[in-house]
Amino acid sequence: MKDIFKLPKLLIKEKLEVLNDNEKQNLKELREKHLSKTDVDYQKVVSKIEHYDTINKSEGWHGVAEKQQFVKRKKVIRLRVLKYAAAFIGIVGLSTFFLLTKNTDKIPMHNSITLQQGNGDVKIITTSEEQNIVNTKGEVVGVQKGGKLQYQNKSNVKELVYNELYVPYGERFELVLSDNTKIYLNAGTTLKYPVQFIPGENRQVYLKGEAYFDVAKDSLHPFRVNAESIDVQVLGTEFNISAYPEDPKVNTVLVEGAVSVTPEAQKDNLQSLEPNYKASWDKENQLITTEKVETEIYTAWVSGKLIFKNTPFSEIQRRLERHYNVSITNDNEALKSERFDATFDIETINQVLLSFKENHPGLNYIINTPNDITIY
Repeated sequence: MKDIFKLPKLLIKEKLEVLNDNEKQNLKELREKHLSKTDVDYQKVVSKIEHYDTINKSEGWHGVAEKQQFVKRKKVIRLRVLKYAAAFIGIVGLSTFFLLTKNTDKIPMHNSITLQQGNGDVKIITTSEEQNIVNTKGEVVGVQKGGKLQYQNKSNVKELVYNELYVPYGERFELVLSDNTKIYLNAGTTLKYPVQFIPGENRQVYLKGEAYFDVAKDSLHPFRVNAESIDVQVLGTEFNISAYPEDPKVNTVLVEGAVSVTPEAQKDNLQSLEPNYKASWDKENQLITTEKVETEIYTAWVSGKLIFKNTPFSEIQRRLERHYNVSITNDNEALKSERFDATFDIETINQVLLSFKENHPGLNYIINTPNDITIY
């Protein structure tokens, strides 16, 4: 890691008066090395940190220490997890900011929320801004405000025009369709949907990834989701579908109402779900099974939580990668099949991995870069 990226954390800790002797020496050396006014990187970092004059030392380092129960399969261990306050989060956030934005012009589009319109045009969605979504005629068909995009209902539309919304790793986004159906898109998800639904036809959308649906009731127009080799049909209900290409199963969890799940390869194998039930389609074995579940485990991501119950680490790894926008290489073979119960919400990826390390003596890891981690 280039030494300039250590600077934000050290400068903030200096303001908080919590530098240890080694850190004081490191900061001194950095200042001497980058003291020149022509050092653009150094001057940029310093100018940013100067705006942090309101940091409160007593509040900033007051952790909300809570005892959480971290359950390793067949063994219960009490784990104390520190949930750090604003100052520490600011340090981590600034360090990452300077690392990732030094070459912002080189960030690929797949790291941004994008909207591909029917004519092929692609818009970048920035959650700190607002914009109108217009069609080829210049008419406003939707409005994006922050992390939400809402389409308008126009009754005179006679032709289906599809938009495609992509949400990258590390992000979540809310979409409201023209019929007022609300959809929450998880990290690494693509949804293709009509800008307007046409009277007399089914409401059809196409999902790759994970989404939570709150479908507007319309008995004349069933709502259908095509997701990784299954079809889900509803009238008005709330449910979650997880259909990532890299996952071995497609899971549909019903929260409220009623849905039917049908594998594309087995049109006569229709499974009707009741609330609190999950339908799982095994891609390899071409089998669909149903079971009663705790729906919160599958829907907590909507509010930013990660809940694991009897979950193999191989699956946990995939979910951590999506949630935190990191790439994890796991060279620890014994860990892959271990099962865990755990809940995380505001923890950083480092704090999450520390939790696993403390409860699995054989786990070690290295954070090579903020987005690249190796477990061994």
